[in-house]
Amino acid sequence: MNPFALLMFIPTVSCGLLGMYSFYKRELTGAGPLGFLMLAITWWSTMYGLELLSNDLQQMRLLNSISYPAIVSLPVFVFMFVMAILDRREWFTFKRVVLLFIVPAIVNLTMWTNEFHWLFYTVSEIDTQWPFPVQKLVHGPLFWINIVYTYVLLVGSIVLLLREWFYSERPYRTQLSIILLGMAFPILVNLNYLFKILPVGYIDLTPVAFFLTSLFAALSIFRFRLFDLRPIAKETVIRNLEDGIVVIDKSDILIDVNPVSVKLLEIDGEKALGLPIDDAFSRMPALLGFIGSTDSRSEMVIGERIVESRKTSIMSKRGRLRGHIVLLTDITDRKRIEEALKESQEMYRTLATTDMLTGVLNRYSLDQLLERETERSRRYREPLSVIMFDLDDLKKINDTHGHHAGDTALKALSFQILSKIRKSDSLGRWGGDEFLIVAPSTDLAGALEMAEKLRAEIDSVEFEAIGKLSISMGVSSLEMGEKDYDGLLRRADRALYESKKRGKNRVMAI
Repeated sequence: MNPFALLMFIPTVSCGLLGMYSFYKRELTGAGPLGFLMLAITWWSTMYGLELLSNDLQQMRLLNSISYPAIVSLPVFVFMFVMAILDRREWFTFKRVVLLFIVPAIVNLTMWTNEFHWLFYTVSEIDTQWPFPVQKLVHGPLFWINIVYTYVLLVGSIVLLLREWFYSERPYRTQLSIILLGMAFPILVNLNYLFKILPVGYIDLTPVAFFLTSLFAALSIFRFRLFDLRPIAKETVIRNLEDGIVVIDKSDILIDVNPVSVKLLEIDGEKALGLPIDDAFSRMPALLGFIGSTDSRSEMVIGERIVESRKTSIMSKRGRLRGHIVLLTDITDRKRIEEALKESQEMYRTLATTDMLTGVLNRYSLDQLLERETERSRRYREPLSVIMFDLDDLKKINDTHGHHAGDTALKALSFQILSKIRKSDSLGRWGGDEFLIVAPSTDLAGALEMAEKLRAEIDSVEFEAIGKLSISMGVSSLEMGEKDYDGLLRRADRALYESKKRGKNRVMAI
């Protein structure tokens, strides 16, 4: 019994199970390529274990040939795994993947046809120096093509990992170090097999070394999971943002935080990475509540700061939830400014309710009044009317007597009208020489009667230093079913226009 054969069946069973688990968890970053890597190790170790149990040279050669598709594919799967955990999966177009497998396909073909040219293995015979039979293989020139390609991919993968390690922070360096350590095993063991540094004869322990590589890779992916959802260009984008970024996977594990988040949330970023969010944010129930809710935006108080939170789901290409990104913006200063501005605006509205020239309500106050009275009219089903009027021939007064006389006329007109309307009615300056009377609990007929009395009153008065004045008036009432006062004002405006059109100094209603 060859003890090395038994050794080969350890990766056969372990990698087979881990490979199936990797495909089950294929939504995790790197799990898919790791699954293919483990299945290739399973294939190789199984065939090689059977070869070591065999006593027949032809059977050994057949099992070796069967194992070679897995052998030549392993470095490709290692490279694909490394690219995946570095979040460069978009590099793998169909064309590039095909190109990666061209050399392995050629190598595999030359190995299968070795007995016709003997350029892959120059010698294939049974070695009798061991207590058990082992196939003695002497490598030919075509074999070294595969070795060169294998080491190009393995060394290239290590260089990429080292570059990422150099630019990463401590938690990510730990995970990358685990992967790098695992990558060293197959290289050292394979070099020993090629150049016979240690006395193991023609036994190739490379499948066992790749098994250790896959275990270290699985540990990083399934145990620590810090590669999952790692953002692209983290060091140059997320770290330099003025807003806080929190990245959480679908299992509510904290994957990433940038320096702004660390300062804003007052947490230890390095210790918090990899923890469940219930532990990482245990002192922030408001943030935990927001993350667990269906809301996409919220405002919360964290310490002495007011923070606006926005949450975005991260979906895979297949539409599966991969996690969430929470954007945190410190809006404390903005809120203080808004509150101060609101207070100033409120103060201005106690101060700025009347027209500076005439002393009656201004346009803003009229809008507020109309909104309230319209709502009251609809609720209690009471009539509401308005009278819109302006001073006839104001331009003529200005041209003849000057603008000061025009202002005097507007003030005198306002005073006269204000002294004649009811206490329940309100007078305001709508704009320029246009005025508006809001008459609650008054139907159209009542408003017409009121307007005619006011018109006649103005027409009968001789104003000091100005003489006779006249006004044109338009009357309208709120109609059944109207939800706002826009239509009410439009009708009053048209009625005023008709008064002007028909000769002025008259009342019209629409």
